[in-house]
Amino acid sequence: MFGLRTYLIFCFSAASSGPPNEDPTCYSIDESEGTDRRTLVLPGMQQTLFDAVHAAGTPVVVFLMNAGPVDISAIKASGVPIVSGGYGGEFGGQAIVDVLTGLYNPGGALTMTVYPEEFAHKAHYYDMTMRPDAVTGNPGRGYRFTTISPLWKFGFGLSYTTFSLQFAQTPGSVIAPMQTTNWVARLVNTGERSGSIAVICYTRITSQKRDGSVKLPPKQTVFDFARSNLLNPGDTQFVPFKLSARARALTNEHGDYVNPDGTYEVFCEAGAMASTGSVKFAVQSTVSESE
Repeated sequence: MFGLRTYLIFCFSAASSGPPNEDPTCYSIDESEGTDRRTLVLPGMQQTLFDAVHAAGTPVVVFLMNAGPVDISAIKASGVPIVSGGYGGEFGGQAIVDVLTGLYNPGGALTMTVYPEEFAHKAHYYDMTMRPDAVTGNPGRGYRFTTISPLWKFGFGLSYTTFSLQFAQTPGSVIAPMQTTNWVARLVNTGERSGSIAVICYTRITSQKRDGSVKLPPKQTVFDFARSNLLNPGDTQFVPFKLSARARALTNEHGDYVNPDGTYEVFCEAGAMASTGSVKFAVQSTVSESE
């Protein structure tokens, strides 16, 4: 897939059961049982190794083996292909070769948001405030609240093929506060290779009525997801999702779930490959669930 002259850079980071015996000039333990990470960047001289190989002008693919998030901003900015594989287990080596040579088409999605190193310096370890705080300088925590732009957001993922994603079914424009709504996304493999992708759906309240006592989160919340079938080029799959009242609820200052009247939006994404775009609907207390 990448060509026979490609160099592969194996970057190791994050947790292990104990300090390994690798050469510390190239590798140093960054995290283990009883050892907390001190930085989000690559440990040891791995960044220096990448810079030297990339400067040689040979095509490069970076394979990142890690458990926790790693800031590889400079590598991302270089434009080289990056594959994040976690810890592969017993057959990890074969899986890595199959992906890097194109024998297998990956379609994974990040289960976490990866932030740059600056986040670790701005968010104090003992400050658990979720929302940004201008007094302390805390940028906020979690992808729904922080003001720091991520290196890669939750759900990011690519494929060797392409997809299109559109809503095939949406609810009415007005629903009741406790009503569960059904959504169906139409996923099409528009590329030239077979592939599967994770489809993740998000919701957010954009405006609320009544007293406005619940402060709205600035970003969306995941309410459902699904892994598609293996789709051949041109194949279509209709993927159903449910949005319950609990999934779109907000939490008030007492820790209670509430479903305020207001305007909501929903959209789904197929990794970083395609998006349905947003569909808005209103929640009104005067509407019954049977309407």
